[in-house]
Amino acid sequence: MLQRQADERDAAHSYTVMVAVRNAADLPLIALACDLAHAHHGRVCAVNVAPANGSQPTWLQFPEDCRGVPADLVTRTGKNVSQAILDEVNRCEPDALVLGWHGRLGRGRYMLGRTLDPVVQSAACDVIVLRGDYSGEVQRVLIPAAGGPNAPHAFGIARALAPEGELTTL
Repeated sequence: MLQRQADERDAAHSYTVMVAVRNAADLPLIALACDLAHAHHGRVCAVNVAPANGSQPTWLQFPEDCRGVPADLVTRTGKNVSQAILDEVNRCEPDALVLGWHGRLGRGRYMLGRTLDPVVQSAACDVIVLRGDYSGEVQRVLIPAAGGPNAPHAFGIARALAPEGELTTL
């Protein structure tokens, strides 16, 4: 009986990719999330955490080439951005979370920064951190792997984003 309920719940579940964006420079993250959701016949939930009034910014919109992927745009208000993202992860229950990183190492106790560290450590889903730009045409992917449990997930994500691309494991 319990297995049947679990199977019904899984059948009703659509692969969900959540993407956190803070400004217009993060719009390529939405394109990556759309491509990943499209590869899994899923949906996208884009969240913007605004420290002020919580109104949706005019720049927050889906790119034209999101291929008809079902999507939600959400703006949340909060001073603690990492906690607001984690709250939205709990509400949305995504399979994957896409975040951007500008490549500056954190200072003091933070490795990726005071926003990314708590999210990466606590999100109850796969976390994809993109450094740099995303053009939608991935030709080569380097997958650092030490044989741990995340290596197959990384390979699956890479294959979804670059089905014809060259994948190299390190």
